[in-house]
Formats: sequence, C-alpha cells, structure tokens
Amino acid sequence: MHLPLTDTDLNLELALQIMDDCREAGEPSSYRADAAEILKQPELARDEQCLIVALPGIDSTSAQPSTEKPMATVVRESDDEYGTVYLQLRAGQVLVEADTLGLVETTDSRWVVLYLFDDECTLDMIPVTEDLRTDIQSHRDSAGSDMSNGDIFRNRGGNAFQLPAVIRRACKVAAEEEPTAEDELSAISGDDEECIPF
Repeated sequence: MHLPLTDTDLNLELALQIMDDCREAGEPSSYRADAAEILKQPELARDEQCLIVALPGIDSTSAQPSTEKPMATVVRESDDEYGTVYLQLRAGQVLVEADTLGLVETTDSRWVVLYLFDDECTLDMIPVTEDLRTDIQSHRDSAGSDMSNGDIFRNRGGNAFQLPAVIRRACKVAAEEEPTAEDELSAISGDDEECIPF
C-alpha cells in the first residue's frame, strides 16, 4: 500500500532535520524512529517503528511505487568480499539493509517505510509475509559464503544521490532527554547505528 503525504501529515521539522543530516553525510541514509515521532495522522502514528529513507536530490518520479513485492538480494562491495542482505524496494530502485529493522525477527504485520524525496514524501506499507522472511533468511545464509552470486554496487565517485540507491548508512532518531540508566546500558551495548537527536 502506498500513500502520498502532505506537509501537514508529518513532523516537518524532524523531516527537514533528517534531510539536512543526510545531505551533510553525503550519502543516502535510513533513519529508524517511532511512527508517532514522524507521522501526524492518528491512523498512521501507531506504536510501531518507521523506517525513514532520505533521498535528497532524487525526484519521486524516479522511484515510483511498484506492485512488485519486495525481494531480498545479496550485495557485495567487491568480488572477494562476503555479502550483505538488502531488501529491494520500489522495483529495486532503493535497497535497504535487511538488518536495519531486524526484518527476519519482527513480529509486526507490516513495515512502514517513509521516503523523503526532493519533491514529495510518500509512505509505503510493506506486508510482512512468511515468504519474505524465508527469502531474507535464505539470502542471509548465502551471504556468508564467498560463492555468493550477489550484485556488486561499488561506491560511486561524485554524486552519491542517484538510483539505484544502496542505503548503507543507518541511523536512529532519538528524542533529546535526560540520560537514564537504561540509556547508559544501551550505549554500552555496541549498537552500530548513529544516533540523531531531535
């Protein structure tokens, strides 16, 4: 399911901050947030995670919604490296690392993906099916093999904001609050995601 959104449907201040952070990083990025932190529509602002994909410099017409189901693929940076499992979204124009939301382990019935394009913001609701979980796990099993037949997407020189976009940078959006003992434990846990305060 695909929904175009207006500025009034979003926490626009946070959306703009995410786009600025992505431009500063110089590469397409994904951001994990609670849906209620970024989405204002009550029916969308549920108690679930939202993956925000920032694509500054890319127009929404270049990565339109597709009736194709998302599929897993293995991406390798070079011929002699082990692969990483990505989920192909928007007819393969946007690739997001499968581990970004713990996709195999999730018990949610859907994944909420918000795209921030130059010209508009759109929301995809991706049904979580057993077939998709199996597809991801199968690719995960083969990614650790040097015989993996994954696609190779090398880092491009010049403009990183072009399609297909391989989202290698993953961040977590966190509300600025006084640190708690739980936060300190979380900081020690070794989470590799960057944390973007707002």
